Parts: sequence; structure tokens; C-alpha cells
Amino acid sequence: MSYSNATLSDPDDESEPGPIEKLQAAIVENVNLYAEKYEEEFAPHLPAFAQAAWALLMRCGPHNKFDALASSAIRFLTSIVSKQHYSSLFGGHLSDIVNQIVVPNLMLRESDEELFEDNPAEWIQKVGASGLALIRFFCAFIECMNSLQLGF
Repeated sequence: MSYSNATLSDPDDESEPGPIEKLQAAIVENVNLYAEKYEEEFAPHLPAFAQAAWALLMRCGPHNKFDALASSAIRFLTSIVSKQHYSSLFGGHLSDIVNQIVVPNLMLRESDEELFEDNPAEWIQKVGASGLALIRFFCAFIECMNSLQLGF
């Protein structure tokens, strides 16, 4: 999940995910499904995948092309945090996750601000649905942390 390739990445394109971002998002979604369905078998591998998902979120920039990857990774981490017996995996790292991942991803992007100023209706169609979904995922993550009283 940490693969990168400069040939396949376009640093100038901040709106469309490239093949690597799409593949990483699909991998995280599949890992999440496997972890939910085969929890007992997956338990020994969970810490490594949780760390990998966290690392992916740390590398995600504030660009639209990372929305699907960020959504997949935060859903995976939320499913882990929601289970009491896995909450110890995050220990003292929850404040880091909130400060370095959640808060930056909840901020309104400059491109979104410009689009909203230029054409609010288009902003609602284009950014509203995906942006609100991402916000919901991050809010669910925070709610799970609070319900388990893990604090941050």
C-alpha cells in the first residue's frame, strides 16, 4: 500500500485520482471487507494494516484526488476503533491522527472556496456530495473514539 511511481503520478493534477490512488483505495476497501468478514483470521495482521492505512492518510494531501483514498482509509480505521478490543492499537496516537489527519481534511480547500465563489450551484454538485461524505466518515471516526472514551 506504500507503492509510489513518479511515472504514473501527475503532481499537477490535483482533481482526478491517478491509477495508484485508485488502486490504493481499492486495496484499503478490500482489506476493510476482509477484516470485517474474517475478523478472527485477520486479527494478527490488523496492526500492520492499521499502520499502513494511517501512513496512507498521512501522505494524502488536501487535494480532491485523494478523497476516495482518504474515505477508504478512514472507514477502515473507524471499523477498527469501533471495536473495543482493538482500541489499544491506537493508544497515544489518537491525538496525532486527529491533529494530522482529521482536522486538515475537514478544512475547506482553496479550490473549493474559489469554485463556491464562482458558481455555488456547481460547487454543491461537484464538491458537496463527496466532501460531505468525507466529513461524515471523519465524524464517525471521532464519534467512535469518544464512545470508547479514548480521548484526544
